[in-house]
Amino acid sequence: MHIRSLLLVPALALSGQLLASPALLVFGASHHSGCDTRKYRCEFESFNPGAGVEWGWDQSLLAGGMPLVRAGVYRDSYDETAAFMAAGWRRTWPLGGRWEVGLVVLAGYLHGSGIDGFAALPLATLGYGPLALELGYIPKGQVGSMQGDVAVTTVNLRWAF
Repeated sequence: MHIRSLLLVPALALSGQLLASPALLVFGASHHSGCDTRKYRCEFESFNPGAGVEWGWDQSLLAGGMPLVRAGVYRDSYDETAAFMAAGWRRTWPLGGRWEVGLVVLAGYLHGSGIDGFAALPLATLGYGPLALELGYIPKGQVGSMQGDVAVTTVNLRWAF
């Protein structure tokens, strides 16, 4: 019992840096551009409801940025259920008061949205206190076989606890 107590001391000392900060993700919209209507059926759903969770660590741990992991489920642009797990990095800069801007880079596994495998997504963020608006952009490229080349802009909210 005494040894277990001694092992607990370093764990508690490090816990401030190692404990993750949770956040709720709310997905909601996407915009599709550049689809060639002469070659493809360009009918995409723009309302993409869903939810997810994020765990992020202190911004000083990794090159001035915050390592993070995310998982979520949403209704994709093909009107089907999509799920993902990703790891990433966030860097934020204060604008004044409680406002901040940031960049996020995510990479992981996506099942849905015409993909069943590796996917990456860069995000730009604008936050006020615990709430942040996140804009993602995937440039025009082959995304699935049903509807052809298209660029996608995504919009979601992150609420940090």
